[in-house]
Amino acid sequence: MKYFTFVVFFVHCALIFAQEENRFNEREIVKQQKERSEKYAKELPNSIILFRLETKAKEIEYYRKYDNLKAANSLEVKTRRDNQIIINAVRASFDICPVYFFDGASSQNVMNEKWQNVVFFSDSLTKDSTFSLDSTTQFFIAEYSITKGQYVSSNRNNEQGSQETQSSSNEIKYYENNTIRVRGFVLFDRKFVPLTQPFPYYMKLNSLSRTVVVNEKIEKWNKKIKDYISVTN
Repeated sequence: MKYFTFVVFFVHCALIFAQEENRFNEREIVKQQKERSEKYAKELPNSIILFRLETKAKEIEYYRKYDNLKAANSLEVKTRRDNQIIINAVRASFDICPVYFFDGASSQNVMNEKWQNVVFFSDSLTKDSTFSLDSTTQFFIAEYSITKGQYVSSNRNNEQGSQETQSSSNEIKYYENNTIRVRGFVLFDRKFVPLTQPFPYYMKLNSLSRTVVVNEKIEKWNKKIKDYISVTN
């Protein structure tokens, strides 16, 4: 009987310890999110945003390869229309910092900052070979996609991070919470890691089909970010 009582007591203590540890970890994650959010608020107005546009080039080429020209042309027209709607809305309603547009196929080169290999677009979706960046440029990434939850580095000395675990003394780990994933405009850091709340890092938008709605959402997102910047600064 005494042994049974001891086991029950031991298990109870272990459960309490585990709960306290989880609460501590949650508080630490929330603290890191707040610190990162305030950092973004300070940096964004003095940075630029590189907006990733998906051209669906591989899908279009696939259809053409197998002589499905109707599907290829339809996808090409829709993709171009959607991208033009995004560009027009950003130009009309986003004024926190300069925004430039690049081909999603160049994402790896953007991450590695190999600017000579990045395809940038003009506002009319023609390739812009005149635009270039250098190593001193502070930038963020934006795109129309689906939110991927919240990521926080376990190494508080690391400012950039990576979604992949790195094997070194500067090991980086990211914890994804149970945030419901939604479609919309999303903001990332220069390593394509989603920004964190309470920074308004995304704006929900289910579809690009209605131009007026896209414009309203960009305008609303612009205001939310400005409001957060003014509060934190």
